[in-house]
Amino acid sequence: MLSFGVASTLFFHVVVASNATKSSHMTGWTAEPNTRGTIGLLWSCLSTLLICTWTIQHLNIPAEEDSKWYIFFRKLKWTIISLIAPEILAGGAITEHINVHRQVKHWNQTVVNSSDEYWTMSHGFFVASGGLLVTIPSVTNTSDPVDTSTHHRSLLQYSGKEARLHLVSLEGASNLIEERLIRPSDLSIDTIQDRSKASDLAKGLACFQSGWLVLQCIGRKTQDLPISVLELSCLAYVGLTFVIYGLWWDRPVDVRTPTTVSIPLEPSRWSERQAFELRSPSSRTKNLSQTGDSNVGIYACFFAAIPFGAWHTIAWNLVFPTAVEQILWRVASISSIALPVAFPFTFAILSRLYDNEVLHDIILDGLILAYIVIRMYMIAEMFASLRSMPAGVYQTVKWAEYFPHL
Repeated sequence: MLSFGVASTLFFHVVVASNATKSSHMTGWTAEPNTRGTIGLLWSCLSTLLICTWTIQHLNIPAEEDSKWYIFFRKLKWTIISLIAPEILAGGAITEHINVHRQVKHWNQTVVNSSDEYWTMSHGFFVASGGLLVTIPSVTNTSDPVDTSTHHRSLLQYSGKEARLHLVSLEGASNLIEERLIRPSDLSIDTIQDRSKASDLAKGLACFQSGWLVLQCIGRKTQDLPISVLELSCLAYVGLTFVIYGLWWDRPVDVRTPTTVSIPLEPSRWSERQAFELRSPSSRTKNLSQTGDSNVGIYACFFAAIPFGAWHTIAWNLVFPTAVEQILWRVASISSIALPVAFPFTFAILSRLYDNEVLHDIILDGLILAYIVIRMYMIAEMFASLRSMPAGVYQTVKWAEYFPHL
C-alpha cells in the first residue's frame, strides 16, 4: 500500500504541476446548468465521501440489548471518524487482517485428515467480530473458585443444570480449536453469509461513484483542465476505501446475531476454562479491540497515514484563494507525512533514554493532537477553497474527444 501510494503520488505530482497555474482567472460561486456549477461539484464530492466512508464500516456484532437506533448511531459515529481520520480504520483493517490470517493459518495446522474442512478468513473475521457463542455443560459444584476479573465477571457462576452462553474471543477460539472442540463445519460459510447483510448494491454504487470521480479527474488532466482541492482530496479517500475493501473482503457486514456452538467440555476439565477467554454475551466485542498487539495497531495507523498524507502534497502548486492558504496547505501536507514518520522514532528514543511513562504520554499525545489539528485544517480548507477557484475548474470534460465519430 505504501509503495503504491508513493508511486501514484509522484505520477499525479508530475501531471498536476505541469498545468496547475495555466488558469489564473479566479471565480467564486458558479451556477448551473450552462456549465459545471459549485453545487454539482460539491454534491459529487460529498456523495463520494459519504458513500465510501459508510460502506467501509464492517462493525462488530452488537450486544443483545442494543437497539436499532443504537446500532445506527454507532455506525454513524465510525463514519464521522472515517471522514476525519480514515487512516484509523485503515490501520485497524491492516492489523486485524494480519492477526486473523495468522490465527487461521494456525487453526488449519490442527486439521487432520479433513481435506474438505478447512478454516477460512471468513471464519476468522466472523469470530473476531464476536460471532461465536458457545454453550458449556453446567457445573453443579459451586465450590469451584469464581474468577471475577474483567473478562470473566459473573459468567462463571452456574446453578442447576442449565447451560450458559459465552462469547469467545479470537485467541480463545484458538484454544478451543486446538482441543478439537470446534470444527469448521460448526461455522459454515453459508451460515455466515446468510447472517451477513452486506449490501452489494451500496458497494457497487460506491465503486461506480468513486470510479466516475477518478475518470473525471483523469479526463480533466488529459485536457489541461484544473482540478479543485476538494476533488483531489476525495481521491485520497477513494484510494483508502479500496484498500480497506480488499483487507476486509471476507469480513461479514452488519451481522446482528452470532452463531451458537455447543462444546463438549467435561466438568473435570473445568479448571482449564480460563484459557478459552469466555465472556458474557451482553459484553459486545468493541470495534478494533481484537486486532492483536495494541502497539502494532498504532504503528499500522501511522503507516496508513503516510501515503494518505503524501497524496495531499499533490496540491502543492494548485491555486488557492490566498497565498497564505497555499503556504498553510503545504505545511500541513508535509506535516501529515512527517508526524507519522516521527512517531515510532520518538517512541523508540523516549523508551531508550527516559524511563518516565508520564513524559512519554505527554509527548506522544502532543504529536497525536498536532496531527488531529492538521487534519481538521485540511478538511476545512477542502471546502473553504471553493469560494475562489480557477475558472477552468468549472469547464466540463469534452468526452466526445475520446470516442470515434460514427
